[in-house]
Parts: sequence; C-alpha cells; structure tokens
Amino acid sequence: MLPSTLVDAKLIGMNVPAHFVCPMDQISARTQGVSLSPAEQAVADGLTVPRRRNEWVAGRLVSKQLLVDSSLLTDRTNADPALLSVLSREDRSPAVFHDSLDEELPVNLSISHRADLVMAAAVSPPHSVGVDVELVDPRSEAMLLNYL
Repeated sequence: MLPSTLVDAKLIGMNVPAHFVCPMDQISARTQGVSLSPAEQAVADGLTVPRRRNEWVAGRLVSKQLLVDSSLLTDRTNADPALLSVLSREDRSPAVFHDSLDEELPVNLSISHRADLVMAAAVSPPHSVGVDVELVDPRSEAMLLNYL
C-alpha cells in the first residue's frame, strides 16, 4: 500500500505543492477528526451513485486534512476542518470556503481519484496546481516499439 504523504518543500525558489495521497480504504484512519461540513454533506447526499459519492467524500476529507496539516492557511484558525468547506466553483474546480467568514479562502486546490487512490494538492496564489491520478497499465515491448 502507498503511504499517505504530506510535503511542503521548496524547488527552484518556488513552493512545491503541498500534497496528500491516500488509498481509499485508509481515508477514515488518515483523516480522523475531519468531517464534511453541512454544505458538503448536502452535495454528497445528492450524489446517487455510491462509488461517485465515496470518491467525492474521500476527495473532500483528504483535501481538508491537507489544508489542516500544511502551512497554506496562514491564519491557523482558518484551518479548523469543522469550518472549512471544499465546494465546486461554476467551472467545477474545487474552492475552499471558511464557513464562519462566508468567503473563499486564498488557496488553489486540485483533487483527483483513480483506482482506489485519492490525491489532493494545493498551492497559494498566484500559483496554480493540477493533479491527475492515473492507473499505469503494463505494456509489451512490441507495443512500445510501435510508438517510438
């Protein structure tokens, strides 16, 4: 199993995105104390396909754990997971809201899930981030030669 990781690092003078990777079957153990906000729960309740709902919830829990553990939210009171909501903008990209302030927080977030693995990455503006978890299938040497 791939262990969960959290990274805050510098690379070529730029922040490497903080990220958190976790197998779906370890979400509850790795995100203890993190739960959905009422707004997130309302979205989850509207998702009727169980697998899609589970992926969506896992993405939010991992994202909130990442934000709590990273240094991206400079005011640590904003990092209380009970007050954070990860919701979709009109373009479906994730946005982080502080429930008691009723405002979007200055963080750029990306969430991906595939093959029972979920990942979230985040950076501070003006930087952007995007992640995509993909399953890598083994390929035969003959097939690879066709594409070289």
